[in-house]
Amino acid sequence: MQRILGFLYFSYRGQYRGQFKIKIPEIDWLNFIKTPFFFLTYSMEFSTFKHSYELDVVDIYIKHVKRLRQDIKLSYFERKSRIQSLKYAVEAVLISQGLNSKKVIEDRYSVMVLPENNPDSFDYWLALYLSVLPSYTIELVLEYYFKRLYYSKIFINRLEFFVISIIEADPHLFNHDLLERISNWILNKREMNIARIEDFKPKHSTSNESKIEKPKKDQNTNKGIHMGEVRQAQLYDVLVKYIDVEKHGELLKKALQGKYIHEKIELSLKKISFAFTIYSLKRHDVIYDEVNENIYNWINQSFSFFNKSTNKRTSISISLLKKVFSGKETPKDNAILDIRKLLKSPPVSI
Repeated sequence: MQRILGFLYFSYRGQYRGQFKIKIPEIDWLNFIKTPFFFLTYSMEFSTFKHSYELDVVDIYIKHVKRLRQDIKLSYFERKSRIQSLKYAVEAVLISQGLNSKKVIEDRYSVMVLPENNPDSFDYWLALYLSVLPSYTIELVLEYYFKRLYYSKIFINRLEFFVISIIEADPHLFNHDLLERISNWILNKREMNIARIEDFKPKHSTSNESKIEKPKKDQNTNKGIHMGEVRQAQLYDVLVKYIDVEKHGELLKKALQGKYIHEKIELSLKKISFAFTIYSLKRHDVIYDEVNENIYNWINQSFSFFNKSTNKRTSISISLLKKVFSGKETPKDNAILDIRKLLKSPPVSI
């Protein structure tokens, strides 16, 4: 019972939230009954946690769509036009990352916009995010990014001249209390005179900045394919039979989560069987990536297979992957892995 209550607390009120595909919008008795069974079915080990203040573009998009649909002041055409504009914006982010935008939105897969990588897009999504936040958390979010960006003066300037301008120019975002809170926070920072670092991007760091601890490679940064967390767990259950669990069990979890791994996982499988499995998952939109080359690179960087003729471990050749993904080569029936469970999970409608 303590584990269940702890799960509920951190899911709804904690600083970190697990991004499960079954979303429970309100805490009521029905959902209180549902949640424990879901918790017992899918282990927390397979959850990819993110900080609750990170800009999840899919979640922000869904919140804005919900708010627009509940706004009775809008005409049908205004509502439709606004929702379509938001859809174009979120699709632009997803397509730029080589993802299947339709499936990502349907399954509510978490895709983050990071200030270090794309500050221009970050300004827009931060404005959208701040406009749907409870007023008492606005300063907390600003403080989080101010510290994350190494107390950057540029972050303060971008807030003043870009984020505020975006909110002011959009009648759907405009909120006097929100603008006042942001302005007061900016003035407070300037009065305290604690903005020390001029550069918005940490990669242009000075010698003093290099002493600040940077995020590790395998923390919250996807390096490979993109899948929902439930399907990550299900694919792990399929592949774990073909690895040395003690040696590569944790590495397999990380690889399926898209995280960096320091060595290749040895699979006791035929190359064509594994390639066909991944191809089938992509064809059925279980894997969101649309660019085949990204999937090829992930396979070759993450897995190796035993070659009986050379008595060595080798990767799958790009030529074989292309033949499998084009449908020119398929394994024999007895060499096809059973992935029917992964293909049964229904999408979540908005």
